Amino acid sequence: MTEEEKTTPSAQSPSLQRDSAAVQHLERQITALQCQGEENNSPLAVCPVKVKVISQRKLEANRANAKKSTGPRTPRGKAHSRRNAVRHGLTSAKVLFHPDGTPLDPQLRQLWNSLHERFGSGDTVTNALIDNAIAEWAHQVQAVRLEPVFSEVATALADNGTQPVSFHRYVRRSHRALLKTLRLLQKKACRVR
Repeated sequence: MTEEEKTTPSAQSPSLQRDSAAVQHLERQITALQCQGEENNSPLAVCPVKVKVISQRKLEANRANAKKSTGPRTPRGKAHSRRNAVRHGLTSAKVLFHPDGTPLDPQLRQLWNSLHERFGSGDTVTNALIDNAIAEWAHQVQAVRLEPVFSEVATALADNGTQPVSFHRYVRRSHRALLKTLRLLQKKACRVR
């Protein structure tokens, strides 16, 4: 190391050297893009990109704070936070089919068989449409089961002044998708005949 490198703050730790080198590299790239933009009259010449460089102290404080936020640590906390994003489950991806392609649920399997009898099978598009119709039908069945629970939760939320999630929006979307899939199946069957 030269005497000048030893006195610079970035020479104190390897991670700081990498960070400052990365920032310098980005600044050089941005400057090159701005110069190219000026030559070609591109938007880069009008709206140059600015890189915000933070101080060493701020960088160290950010890293120290990041070490503190580790999320839940106890099994109870992990189990509780696991379902934070779950609102109603209507858009969840569930395993509905066996690896061989038949539905797991016996009622869905019966519907699946009747759709294959009506519209045929062997065609990849028809099979995909039938599988899509089965998935949307499963969403509709789940919505019927969840509606009493959701109504109770929505009432409790409304009493607290909180806006409930629009459950019926997902039900309508699933219903429209089911109808669209069935129409496509009918159109395809009419073309074949």
